Amino acid sequence: MYLSDFVQLDGERYYIAVDTRTCQFRLERVSNDAIAQFMRNVLMLGEDDTIPGGRFPKVSSEVSA
Repeated sequence: MYLSDFVQLDGERYYIAVDTRTCQFRLERVSNDAIAQFMRNVLMLGEDDTIPGGRFPKVSSEVSA
């Protein structure tokens, strides 16, 4: 199982994921656009966990924290 979240360290945003089975973690620097796209992806999932129309919308603007 994976646990994941977005965190801010020293003014930079990161995506962190932890594999609870192997105790390994991944830390990846991300942009505001990446966070905005992630939120859109989560909000657009249908009841059957699929994406309507099979495509994600393109990120068009900066998101503030």
